[in-house]
Amino acid sequence: MVLWVRWWWWRHYYLPQLCPRWLSPVCSYEWGPCTNDERHHITVASVVDLPKGFQFAPILQFGTARPYNLTNSYNTINAGGGTALAVVVPNNDLKNYTYGTDYISTYVAAAVANGANPDDASAAAQGNIATCYYTAQCTIAKYDPLRGQAFFQLDAKFAKNFKFGERVNIQLVAQAFNLTNRANYGNNFGNNIASSTLGHPTGFFAPNATFIPRSIWGEFGVHFTF
Repeated sequence: MVLWVRWWWWRHYYLPQLCPRWLSPVCSYEWGPCTNDERHHITVASVVDLPKGFQFAPILQFGTARPYNLTNSYNTINAGGGTALAVVVPNNDLKNYTYGTDYISTYVAAAVANGANPDDASAAAQGNIATCYYTAQCTIAKYDPLRGQAFFQLDAKFAKNFKFGERVNIQLVAQAFNLTNRANYGNNFGNNIASSTLGHPTGFFAPNATFIPRSIWGEFGVHFTF
């Protein structure tokens, strides 16, 4: 039997061009982990030679969750550049990412109940959110503040070797991928705080792969060497 174990750890942070490093104290919210900041990744693989020419080779991968950024549905603080769709949060509750949408919804409902025009009420509420930011009662949410789902996948190969003489070998192969039938979404989650898909998976993910297995599947093959 042969066993391989590989583990790596890293932290990968990013400061967008919008905010040069010398300005980082001014816009510290731009400093955050990159979308590929996978802190830990473990790969365990083995090849087991069984009696009568059979061979079993499993491979297991696990990776911690990667981050994703949040966005908004309108120009929150009426500014350009990367802050156009910024998510505004109160200074005393920096993880209240839906603060803006919750405030607007409550404000508009109350205003409409008192006879206000819904569009005018929405514009006024959005203006209040911007005022909260410009009066330093609010700030912009950190870059990539949330993390998605950890990655886990178990694959395996089962083979039977038929030797002919000293050089010729025919190997019948059966391979299965994603044996646990796990849906790996990675950091593909809805990130618009005004959308019903916020925090819900929107796609699939596979690190360092040429295909993305969405469910358990397999294949058969023949390997001929001489």
